[in-house]
Amino acid sequence: MNEEIDLFEQYKTLPQEVQNILAKYDDGDNTYENCQNLVNDLETVGYTCNYDLDAMPYGLRKLVLDCPLCNCALTSFIEDSTEIRECEACGAEWEKTTGEITLNP
Repeated sequence: MNEEIDLFEQYKTLPQEVQNILAKYDDGDNTYENCQNLVNDLETVGYTCNYDLDAMPYGLRKLVLDCPLCNCALTSFIEDSTEIRECEACGAEWEKTTGEITLNP
């Protein structure tokens, strides 16, 4: 059985930028809105988590993104303040905000 480690339990091993985001939301004000804002902020640095009806975040993990064309892992970079995800296998680029996929020759 492959059990995923909840990185909330490994706080000190997380990159500083993730620790800073978690600290920003560590005020005890657990609302759905704050949980969604936490997820949005975490996704900007390549992490994500879940939350339930009690608005308690859990399941912190590294975000793994797959190419919508060939299912290989994507890498992210910022270009003109837009996040672009690129597949090294097939050359596809995916713009996060619009979802537009382009193929580069």
